[in-house]
Amino acid sequence: MTTLNDLVRKIQTLAEEIYPPDLSAAYSELENSLSDTRNAIKIAKKIKELKQTYKTKAYSIDWSDFFERITQDFKNGSSISIEDIIKLEYAPEDQADNVIELLNVVAANRATENNEAIRVCQSIYAFTTCLTPCNYGTYGSCIFVPKDNEETSVAERILGNINTVDEFVDAIKNKSYSNNRKLITTSRTITSHQFRVILNTIREIRASDDPHCRDLPMCVSLGSLNEDHIIQLKDAGATRINHNLETSYFNSLYLSAMSQMEDEQKPKKKTLDNEHKRRLSTLLTGLKNDIGFCSGGMLFYGDDEMVEDRILLYLTYRELDKIKGGNSSPFNVYVPLDEIVEKSSEWFSTFELPVIERKAQVDRYSILKTLLSFSLIVSSQHKIIVSAGSKWLGDEYYALAVKLSGGAGLANYLQQIDSETTKNVVDKLTREKFASSSPAAIPNQM
Repeated sequence: MTTLNDLVRKIQTLAEEIYPPDLSAAYSELENSLSDTRNAIKIAKKIKELKQTYKTKAYSIDWSDFFERITQDFKNGSSISIEDIIKLEYAPEDQADNVIELLNVVAANRATENNEAIRVCQSIYAFTTCLTPCNYGTYGSCIFVPKDNEETSVAERILGNINTVDEFVDAIKNKSYSNNRKLITTSRTITSHQFRVILNTIREIRASDDPHCRDLPMCVSLGSLNEDHIIQLKDAGATRINHNLETSYFNSLYLSAMSQMEDEQKPKKKTLDNEHKRRLSTLLTGLKNDIGFCSGGMLFYGDDEMVEDRILLYLTYRELDKIKGGNSSPFNVYVPLDEIVEKSSEWFSTFELPVIERKAQVDRYSILKTLLSFSLIVSSQHKIIVSAGSKWLGDEYYALAVKLSGGAGLANYLQQIDSETTKNVVDKLTREKFASSSPAAIPNQM
């Protein structure tokens, strides 16, 4: 069975294959400097310069010939090399027609190989108001804690709040359109009470007289979990564990070091934590216990992210799929916090993630290209759920994205396209996908 160290070594090897040699060496140097934050910051500065050099590179190739070759190779059943997938992400905007042609070919192939209904995911949030301060957010500034004399937190006003089994069960039964529910607690570390509420909710749904509710896929998002938690969730009837990697292994180390840059001589922490390893451990423990995962990233996560950073994340999911298939990934474009709610920077410190600024607006063409790359790297059995930032795709590109990925999230606060549009897109794509089937053979989207 694959161990955490085995998986990390594989990621390290893949990184050496896709990054330019000097950047790969700098990333490795950073990985070996986590015990000395000041040195890690110096290395991160060097990495930043290298990233800025490489992320704007342009390939001097005949793009028409390139797309003709890889599209024909894919039609003939050949896989597209990682080297070519990286080039695809660097394709200039005048190649949009070629990208969309390849996208439609890949989408048709994924639909043929995976005859399931398009997955429509509805998130249901719980415990979004903390009554006491914790170690991860400053009281009065954390969006999960009421401000001043208010009774509810900013998070609760945005996301709603569920605290009991009955409230959870009612919410699950009322979200009738989606065919997958994600039960989310927004605390970084789940309490024993919260865990019991989640367990009893799943048990009650599984014991329901309503076959739709009884058989409904349910994903749980509870932060980092140990093996005992995971076994109990599986026994209760949870379908998947949701725990996002957020970004690739080496980019996470870079961001962690950069988050200490306010005062290089007196960084906030003397040593840096490898949060990414903890997240990998949760996913790996779930897979070892035969429960799949729903795990994605925040793509275009700041101005320093490179194509190769995203590719390494997708390759990580491909490696995890080798342990147990049938997993899924929310496809989230990073939404800067000031576009969600004012003064909410403590959101990220709650989860030990650096606050990332992105000055550049992400264009829909770049989003579509990286979704295509993701779809080429993972198997057709790996569902990709188009979620945060989907508004930036626009209606036309959004429909293409759902067609390719096979999944969509219904709207919440993260700049998602409205739920009615998603329903219309999914209904249309479902009719097209199963046009030759009898009505009885069409999977029920409800």
